[in-house]
Amino acid sequence: MLQSIKYFNQFVQNYWTDENYFGYIYLTYDQKNNKIYIGKKENRIEKTKDYFGSGFFIKKIIKSRGTYFLKKFIIGVCYSKNELNEAEIECIDFFQSTNLLVGYNLKFGGDGGKPTKNVRLKISNSVKKHHDENPLSKKERLTFGDRTRGKTYEEIHGEEKAKELKKRKSEKLIGHVVSIKTKNKISIANKGRKSNKKGRSYTEQFGEEKAKALKEKRIRKLKEYLSKRTEEEKLQYSKNMSRVLKSKESKWMNNTIISKMIAKKDIDIFVQLGWEFGRLKSNKKIN
Repeated sequence: MLQSIKYFNQFVQNYWTDENYFGYIYLTYDQKNNKIYIGKKENRIEKTKDYFGSGFFIKKIIKSRGTYFLKKFIIGVCYSKNELNEAEIECIDFFQSTNLLVGYNLKFGGDGGKPTKNVRLKISNSVKKHHDENPLSKKERLTFGDRTRGKTYEEIHGEEKAKELKKRKSEKLIGHVVSIKTKNKISIANKGRKSNKKGRSYTEQFGEEKAKALKEKRIRKLKEYLSKRTEEEKLQYSKNMSRVLKSKESKWMNNTIISKMIAKKDIDIFVQLGWEFGRLKSNKKIN
C-alpha cells in the first residue's frame, strides 16, 4: 500500500502543472509504530512541507519525539472546500485509518468530522460512569445551577469536601504564571464593566448573617497575621492602613505646579481657587 502511495506522490510532484488548487489531502506515515494519519490542508504544498497534521495522536507524537519517524505523502489536490472535505472522508474510509490498529484518525473527516464509533463509545461510558457515581434526578440536574449560583463551596459541598476541593484547586495553580498577553486580555475584557460590589456594603451583598460571619473571619485572619509579626512590622502595617484610609477620605488635586491630597470637606474651596483633580506625574506629593 505504501509503495503505491510513494509512487503516486512522486508522480504528483513531477506532473502537477495547475497551481490554482484550494488545498490538498496528505498521508502521514509513522515508521516507528507502522501507523498512518489522513488529513487535509488549505494551503500550498511547498509552504507546508513541515506540517504533519493536527490530530490528537499526531500532535502528541510530535511533542514527545519530534518528526524524525514521520513521513508525509501527498495523495491529491482539490479545488474547493467541499471537494476537500469529501476527499478527506473518502480517503479515511479507503485507508481505514480510524481503526486504531491501522491509523491515528479519531474522526471520519470533513468539516468538524463526526467522532468514530470507538470514540463515541468511550465518551458514552465516561458520562454513564460519572452519573452512576454522582446520581441526580432530572429535576435536580435542571435546578442545580440555580441552587448553587452565588453560594460558597462550604454551602454547596459541606466543610470537609469544600476544604478538599479548595486544596486541589490551589495545588493546580502552584507555579502557574499568567503571561503579560493574558493579563492584557483580561484587562481589556474588564474595561467598562461595572462591579456589582462597588459602593455596596457586605450586608447589602450577602445579607446580615453572612456579612457578620465574613467580618468575623477577616478580623480573625488579621489577628493571626499580626500575632506572627514583630513590633516594627506591626507599626509599618498601621501606617499603611492609615494611608489607605486617608486616600479613601481624600482626593488628589493639583494647580499645575504641585500635587496635594485634599480632604473631601475642602474640595469645593480648592475647586474655586482653580485647582484640578489628578496628580502631576513629575512632582512629589505635598502634605
